[in-house]
Amino acid sequence: KALAIAQPLSKSNPNDRDALKALALAEKSRSLILWRSHTGKTLEAVSAMQVAIKNFDSLIADPHASAALIADAADTYNVYGDELGRPDMDSLDDVPGALAAYGKDIELQYRALRLDTNLERAKRALVSAHMKISETELETDPAQALKELQAAQQFMDALPKADQNKMFLLHLDAAVQHREAV
Repeated sequence: KALAIAQPLSKSNPNDRDALKALALAEKSRSLILWRSHTGKTLEAVSAMQVAIKNFDSLIADPHASAALIADAADTYNVYGDELGRPDMDSLDDVPGALAAYGKDIELQYRALRLDTNLERAKRALVSAHMKISETELETDPAQALKELQAAQQFMDALPKADQNKMFLLHLDAAVQHREAV
């Protein structure tokens, strides 16, 4: 339903950045629904995410793009990486594509942090991205996977204690420690 509203709105006014953002978010949501439904629609999900990425890339090409918008774009790359090649998930098994997407996520999170050094969600996203790279590389390059785990741990340790205590981060921390032990 959101796509039915956002697509014509964006087409009728291509300079409307809010309409383009709404379209990007709707495509991202569509992709997530397709992918998480586990109905074999991963290819369709990836196609929808590519449209979302194209729209977000257009939005963040503006040198005045906000840190929050850049973080939204970065998160889109993170999910795209999952759809392309996250191990043990319904992905396309495109490991190089997944690693490139996670790398773009990291690049954009750093860009967001340069604009707002207090953007905690970008800091948490760096932990997640390094964890996902580690999981993706574990089978093919265990030494690099360990380096990514160590990077994830460094970012985890740099977060405020309140954030470190959140369940999401506790789960990631436990995963880091488990994988380092393996």
